[in-house]
Amino acid sequence: MVLDEPVSGLHPSDIQRMVDAFDVLLDSGNTVVLAEHDIPVAASADWVIDLGPGAGRDGGSVVAEGTPDDITAADTPTARFFRRYVAGEPLLGDPADG
Repeated sequence: MVLDEPVSGLHPSDIQRMVDAFDVLLDSGNTVVLAEHDIPVAASADWVIDLGPGAGRDGGSVVAEGTPDDITAADTPTARFFRRYVAGEPLLGDPADG
């Protein structure tokens, strides 16, 4: 199953229901591939491919890949958001701003 931004616009409780549904699919032996910007959803993945180094024309290259822990240890904008998420800090705003 390949999904593009499946939780976009969902209420947080519905996002968890969607993640639970992905887990049921995975537990049944299916493969689930997501293109997703939601950090909590991405952090729940088994494997993350971080594309960049920027957006749009400045993106498209693999800048990091691996487990969420691997991504957290990388030096990318996504990694900065992952570190904020793991630390329980707010995700709003650019982590490069402080």
